[in-house]
Amino acid sequence: DRPVFSPVNEPEYLEVFKYKPRQTHIQPREVSHINQAAIQMIRRNAAANALNYLNQSLLLDSRSSQTHFLLGAVYEMLKDYPKAEENFKRAVELHPSYAEAYYGLAKINFNQNKIEDAQNYLDRCLAVDPAFQPGIELKEKLSEAK
Repeated sequence: DRPVFSPVNEPEYLEVFKYKPRQTHIQPREVSHINQAAIQMIRRNAAANALNYLNQSLLLDSRSSQTHFLLGAVYEMLKDYPKAEENFKRAVELHPSYAEAYYGLAKINFNQNKIEDAQNYLDRCLAVDPAFQPGIELKEKLSEAK
């Protein structure tokens, strides 16, 4: 979620988030560390290693929208669009304001030439975050594809 407070010009890392009963999910620290390791593997294009980390992360916390989002991204890298879609959808099911996950759904549908579905997911992405730059860029591509 987006923080409600982040200090400016402070040497330490601190973000404050609004607690929403029955909606806020606090991810265990270990899951955060594993997901960071998976992100490093994604950046190195080491999809198999990233999948290992993310599957370990899911065993510890199956309700992590971030883990499902990252799984979607890895499966997208592997062009396994059904698994990518399954994980991006789970991410937005767990966190309905996850603009990046809606964008992931829009992008994989665009890559499969499912223009109408891509447009629907992109509309949701931009409704959540109208300034989301990758979404704005995909909107231009979708306009050209129509």
